[in-house]
Amino acid sequence: MRTLGLIALFIVSPVRADSDWDRMSKDFQKLKEPRYSAWLAGSLVAGGLLKRWDESYDYHVGFGRLDPVARMFNDFSDPLIMFTFASSFRLYTKLNHVSVLDSTSSDLLRSIVLANSLVAPLKLIFNRKRPENNGNFSFPSGHAANIAAVTTVVVRNYSWVYRLGAFATSGMVFSFRLADRHHHFSDVVSGAAIGSLAGWICSRKEFSSSLHTTFSFDRTSMFNLVWSIST
Repeated sequence: MRTLGLIALFIVSPVRADSDWDRMSKDFQKLKEPRYSAWLAGSLVAGGLLKRWDESYDYHVGFGRLDPVARMFNDFSDPLIMFTFASSFRLYTKLNHVSVLDSTSSDLLRSIVLANSLVAPLKLIFNRKRPENNGNFSFPSGHAANIAAVTTVVVRNYSWVYRLGAFATSGMVFSFRLADRHHHFSDVVSGAAIGSLAGWICSRKEFSSSLHTTFSFDRTSMFNLVWSIST
């Protein structure tokens, strides 16, 4: 599977930097925390509970004139294509010292690697048939995980205008995966939840904050307590 090669690609990728390795290590360690372990478990449970809806509805969605756009975003969400983009984006920001995009490019690349590191083993474990027996490895959806990871990174780093665009794009991809019979409904839900988890972990902000108290006594004998947080 192509998704299994993402880790190897990340290892030999020229974008790797000590800071990215450190962050990636912390990302995987975060998965051990109860809240994130519960999130991952909940993603799988949700897929199981929603399995009864897989064949209950006709998920055919007509995109009309937007069909080429939806298809483009769907292709873009392919694990290998997404990794190539994120890796190239990270490389560009590092080589050109684009500091304003340094954090975002790192978050994006790491979230893609983490999402696929979680999805690929699950695909092998469950080995679920795709709709109409059109192949295997249906659960969970890798495309849904990738676009959800990117959307989460965008949501946590940019304003509402970009957020709306990211949500619209992810909605197109989710709908396209269902309409084109690539996945079951439960596949997409679990994939999106796992991708959101990866994006959330990788785009978290680390604050090594220290709390200081400053005491002052002014001329009017008012005792002032000033709290300042240095980050």
